[in-house]
Amino acid sequence: MEFGVLFTSHPHPEEEPYPHRDVHARTTDEIVEAERLGYDTAWIAEHHFATSYGIMPDCFAYMAYPAAKPSRIKLASGVITLPLYDPIRVVENANFVDILSNGRVMLGIGSGYRPYEFEGLGKDFDGRRDMVEEAVGLMFDAFHRHRYDHKGKYFSGTVAAPYEMLPQPLQMPHPPLYMAGGTDRSASSPPPRPRPPRIPRPGRSTSRAGSISPIPTSRHAPTPSRRSCATSPISAARAPAAISARSRKRATRSTTTIF
Repeated sequence: MEFGVLFTSHPHPEEEPYPHRDVHARTTDEIVEAERLGYDTAWIAEHHFATSYGIMPDCFAYMAYPAAKPSRIKLASGVITLPLYDPIRVVENANFVDILSNGRVMLGIGSGYRPYEFEGLGKDFDGRRDMVEEAVGLMFDAFHRHRYDHKGKYFSGTVAAPYEMLPQPLQMPHPPLYMAGGTDRSASSPPPRPRPPRIPRPGRSTSRAGSISPIPTSRHAPTPSRRSCATSPISAARAPAAISARSRKRATRSTTTIF
């Protein structure tokens, strides 16, 4: 059994006043402390435009920063809102941060659930699950074949010889993949069957080829925190956060979730 902490980057207005820049230094300190306490994974939540919910517009940019600080804890996107991205850039960035972290990246993806984030980035909220299903197939081609020729409803592009997808991750053929789902469709949709993967190079670690695991959840959503600004339930087991004695006062107000 492994344990992780979900870091939602909620600001504490009293200690991190508007525009809440200090939230990111505090989140990094908590990740370092979580590793010291023996946790296995730091899940980094992505959110856009909220003034009090979560301030984390780019999981990859942030994960590259703590990648050089802790030495053991895994760094997981929790989750990349896939319809807001070009799926090929998701593959490139996941591979790149996997190298920077020495093979500690876990890639969580999902369809999103906050309409204002889609409106702000000019994306179709109603079509988001169709976009995810198309994007995942394209991502598997990029991860396994390193080249692709795709002409779909939402995404298109070609990378043909002599060009190919680089960099390649340390965890071949791709970092562990996780899918978040809060609806019957998201939870029941099987991932597309990947193309045959290349043989990993000697000395490279491997992950399960072409498999997507669900984000770890409990049967019951937790009671929302009195101080949390989140209005949608998070289906994850919640336990008291023990980030450190030094920062216990802040930790008890934190919106981190223990898996």
